[in-house]
Amino acid sequence: MFCHRLLAIQFVFTISTYHGLMIAGSISRFNSDLGLLEESVSRAGVALACCYSSAEEYEAEIIRVRRAAGAFDKHHMKRFRFALSATALVSLAALLVVLAF
Repeated sequence: MFCHRLLAIQFVFTISTYHGLMIAGSISRFNSDLGLLEESVSRAGVALACCYSSAEEYEAEIIRVRRAAGAFDKHHMKRFRFALSATALVSLAALLVVLAF
């Protein structure tokens, strides 16, 4: 009985009128998405052209901003290792408590 329902559902969605509507809807949605993408690309190109004259300047600015934010901090890895170790120890302790009971 389940198979018959499945076949009926498949038949309804393969009728030519539904198929034509699905194709028309997807093409119009694709065209609108393509227009939005082209507009975004043109705005991004204008924004980059105004601020930086080359990719090297852009990358140097990104690195400078990240250094100012502390992204390349020498103690960052030590804090990460400490947090990872503490998490592992707490997880191990919780596992032992669960297994003990």
